[in-house]
Amino acid sequence: HDLVAAMVILSLGVCSEVSVIKLGFMAFNSDEVRSIVDHFLECDASVLPGTRYYNNIMKTLRIVKRRAVGYWVTYRDERGLFITSPPYLGLGRHLSEDLMVIYGLEPTIETPNYE
Repeated sequence: HDLVAAMVILSLGVCSEVSVIKLGFMAFNSDEVRSIVDHFLECDASVLPGTRYYNNIMKTLRIVKRRAVGYWVTYRDERGLFITSPPYLGLGRHLSEDLMVIYGLEPTIETPNYE
């Protein structure tokens, strides 16, 4: 069971491994990241509410937010389905629980004579 747990943790962590690399990059280049964020905040502060430019920015940000929420919900639901699915799979061979496939000792189901 430890191998199955390790596989689940690995599969959940693979998608978020990129964020650890990004966090390390941002920590390494923290001065440049702070400078970029300050420039963006200055740009946002200079936009006057009620102008056409402000309305276009808000419209674009709504679309970006909707997409981000959609991706997050899909990611969350996929992980929840993966974690809760083993009891619903029933009896039989499943790749996420079959140790023989991982060790390379998969039993032969067909004869080698190609009958």
